[in-house]
Amino acid sequence: MQGSSKRLLRAAAARPVLAAGGDAGDDLEEMRERRDELLRIKEDLDVGLNTDEDEELAGITERLLKFGYLEDTGSLDEVVPGIGSDGTDEEYEEVVAELFSSDDDEEEEEEEEEDSEESEDSEESEEEEEEEEGDVLTAADRESEVAPRRKVARKPPSDLAIDSIVLEAQRGGTQDMRNMGMFATSSPGVGGEQGEPGANGEQEEAPQARFPEPPARSYRLAELLRLAGYEEQASAQPGMLADSGRSQGPWPHRRQLAMAAAAAYWRRLSPSSIRSTAVLQAASAPDVDIRNILTCNSISGGEDSLYVCVPSADGQCDGHDWADEASEMGAVAVIAGRPLPDALLPVVVVDDVAAALGSLADAFYERPSRRMRTVGVVGSYGKTTTAWLSRGMFEETAERCGMIGTIEYALEEVRLTEEGEVWVAEEQDVTLQAGGGLRDCSSPFHITPYEGKYPQVPTTPDALHMQKALAGCADRGASVALVECDPASLGDGRADHVDFDVLVYTNSYAEKEAGAEGGSQACHDRVAELFRRVQGDVERQRAVINIDDPLGAELAQAAAAAGATVLTYSADSRDADIYAEKAKSSIWETEVLVNTPLGRLQIITPLLGRSNVCNVLAAVSTGIACGVPLKNIVAGIEAVDIIPGRCEIIDEGQPFSVVVDSASTPEQLSRLLDEVKEAGSKRVLLVFGCPGTTSMAHYKGDAIFITNDSPGASWPSDVIADMVGGLPTEVTNKYTGTAYPFLQDPHRVPHWFQKYMLQYQSVVGVYVIEDRFQAIRVAIGMARARDVVVVAGKGHIDWQEYWDGAEFDLEERTTLKSWFDDRVECRNALSKLPYLSGIKDLNTDVLPWTRYPEERDILSLEGISEAPVGDFR
Repeated sequence: MQGSSKRLLRAAAARPVLAAGGDAGDDLEEMRERRDELLRIKEDLDVGLNTDEDEELAGITERLLKFGYLEDTGSLDEVVPGIGSDGTDEEYEEVVAELFSSDDDEEEEEEEEEDSEESEDSEESEEEEEEEEGDVLTAADRESEVAPRRKVARKPPSDLAIDSIVLEAQRGGTQDMRNMGMFATSSPGVGGEQGEPGANGEQEEAPQARFPEPPARSYRLAELLRLAGYEEQASAQPGMLADSGRSQGPWPHRRQLAMAAAAAYWRRLSPSSIRSTAVLQAASAPDVDIRNILTCNSISGGEDSLYVCVPSADGQCDGHDWADEASEMGAVAVIAGRPLPDALLPVVVVDDVAAALGSLADAFYERPSRRMRTVGVVGSYGKTTTAWLSRGMFEETAERCGMIGTIEYALEEVRLTEEGEVWVAEEQDVTLQAGGGLRDCSSPFHITPYEGKYPQVPTTPDALHMQKALAGCADRGASVALVECDPASLGDGRADHVDFDVLVYTNSYAEKEAGAEGGSQACHDRVAELFRRVQGDVERQRAVINIDDPLGAELAQAAAAAGATVLTYSADSRDADIYAEKAKSSIWETEVLVNTPLGRLQIITPLLGRSNVCNVLAAVSTGIACGVPLKNIVAGIEAVDIIPGRCEIIDEGQPFSVVVDSASTPEQLSRLLDEVKEAGSKRVLLVFGCPGTTSMAHYKGDAIFITNDSPGASWPSDVIADMVGGLPTEVTNKYTGTAYPFLQDPHRVPHWFQKYMLQYQSVVGVYVIEDRFQAIRVAIGMARARDVVVVAGKGHIDWQEYWDGAEFDLEERTTLKSWFDDRVECRNALSKLPYLSGIKDLNTDVLPWTRYPEERDILSLEGISEAPVGDFR
């Protein structure tokens, strides 16, 4: 860019400052005058500047540069069109237009597209055919050159905040900012301008640039209704004005409504007179362009949108009540389930508005599930693990794979929003360190702002966002999409218009489904209906079913009787098409020997327990149903060494295992503890904060640490009290005559009683530590060789929610989020072990930690310094 062009843009940035006037403009003028005076003194060889004046000159210059008041040694007095010069605004706009439409930029974009096409052709030419030889296929049988293991943590860069842009202008670009460690390029959060050099000096590719640009869609409303199957509504003719008798064509936009209101004012018409005209126009199907669909659950709107009156996601609002407000988000027409005589926008009435939403979204986004191989995973548990293992297989075959599930919506390693757009952080992530990576840990009793993080997304999006997310994958070239389907949320038809090629059933648990609409039986009926929909095309569609589950056995029989193509799997029965011949687990990994119709596979995974053996079998069955070569099935599953918060093993070289898992219900936690014990653990130390699971945890854990997961609007101590109340009476009544109740956090009693209280808690094996930060560190400090520390309840969720401190009624409590990641805290606690091991005679088997024979005081962990972790094995 030419120097004069830079000055133009800098001057444009300074316009708001100059236009503001007042104190800000006066101060800048004074600073510039002072700077000119100092420069004159500096140029005088006889006088020169002293040290203080040099610093003052540098400070003034920096501030003036910050506000665009200077360009190098120049100023806004230079001739700039439209700003304090004889030039005109038209001249200025012409210069800016020329800057943004340079031939060089166009040539660079064309070269990037050509390079991308050549790279794809090169990758396709390097693919090799599978050789299916040998009795058992293991990871060692794979070819030496395989696809690299994919990164589990997806970390897309994002746009700069305005403050960072100002700093960039001062310091010479994003490269200098990265060198100064102002932001990281390898972690999620607000990073540099996408596509610019990274921290290592190499060019970074913006996530959007990796994929084709999604098309801009536009339909006439009648055309869209016809595509969605609403022929009667689509055949209606445009409305007629009562006073003219002629067709009005497209419905007037907000500007036209405003003009009508003004006319009504001058003609002294009442607002009802204006509205009656609008209703008359909307009496029949409006002739408008539709470029977007939205509901009351939509995060953002768009021009020429079609508003569909479905209820809100929380069930508290009726979408019909927001029909008029939808115009503020760009709506030009409304689909409703009942007449809206007072609506300001034209209304098309349908019998079932929820079904209409799915049909319209599917039609609008051009049937996205039919443009890819779509794989659904349905069941109470195991959906996420099965989907991630399957994702590894597809990525091993170099297929562009999309994901819609609990942890994220994504295409390859690029995260997507619920709207199907590439996700970019809009705030600065304060948990990022200078130079890259997350902070080592949070701080006890401290709120770390939760900003710039990927938002929590629903496991199965509603009907509209389901189609938007699928279209976000299909439009960008995905060849396969994995969709997690929660039976409890399928009652509103959100998956009715997803055309599954393969549907996988994992399991069903009444406890998980009891709270769903209609209860367990309704969930079973929804699952059965899904499988009936994959029986129509025996050549294309497949049903993959776990016959160890009672409902799964019924589904398999019904599907086979209907002539569907069924592939069964089992961890127990050899009657299944795919089964586990042998499985063995340690506290570090699980090895499975799988028998399939195409051969035997040996798979090693860091996922522990029988439930994960079932998940591995489900993934293998999915791969075979989709025609994935056996070598890619083995390689893909073994490449997935981490599934965030799903039996995730934290290994820093310690002699015991640390497992972070999302188990939060009694059934989940019970199964996890049983599987950890079966894996050969010596002791199980459990850190958890899930009300309703305390009694079971006490009987199955050797030592349990009751703490807070995420108190929300509740008092942390109230959550702890509820959990303590779930302990058996023989525990709670063990020490009834003490000065203070012994089952509470040590910080809530006088210092002199803490030692005795901890001794009492050690006797019953139950420790109460309200702060999760401390509970994790104490549990890891107490672990010994072959123990397993289980940190349960949160999994991949990296925040805690607290009451924000404002006065509130019970129904009006507000909360705030604080960054807290169990996995980060566990790694940080493990890094302190060398310090503990270096303390002579320190006994950390129980609380209080003591040193024999010198002292019996509780050791304070304050001031523990970091030390490198060695190999403890």
